Amino acid sequence: MSIAMKRFFILLAALVMAGSCAQAETVIDHGEAVARCALTLAQRAECPVDEQLLQAACRLHDMARTCPDHARAGAEVLRQEGFEVLADIVARHHDLLSNACTEAQLLFLADKLVQGTQPVSLEQRFAASRAKCRAGEALENWQHRREQARQVIRALHLSLSEDEEIV
Repeated sequence: MSIAMKRFFILLAALVMAGSCAQAETVIDHGEAVARCALTLAQRAECPVDEQLLQAACRLHDMARTCPDHARAGAEVLRQEGFEVLADIVARHHDLLSNACTEAQLLFLADKLVQGTQPVSLEQRFAASRAKCRAGEALENWQHRREQARQVIRALHLSLSEDEEIV
């Protein structure tokens, strides 16, 4: 195991200890499920990825889940620990930039295809989150993220229907 990966797991352990046990366990289980989904998507897309980076990003993407703007908060912790590339990917798991790297695209999509620890289709995931979007800005963000997920599917040349689950 590389020194960087050891630092990653030490950081993860510290973050788990800092949070509530129930919340930490839920975040870890979700991160593991997202990592499995992202690796499956990468294989189906036949795209080259840094698997260690992808797995680390998936496992840590919700590490600051209890904080406002948790994607940015988690990325800031990672930056402070010297994980710049990992931080950039984690920071973008809610909203992708147009030039996002493949690992960021895979994390973004995999996160949308996993609810808790369960695989869900894009249709199921976005139908469930639609009910929470009552105000104009929230609805716009919901529509934007749904379209971004569709764009990732097209960009990675995945044959994935909106009602398909990735196991």
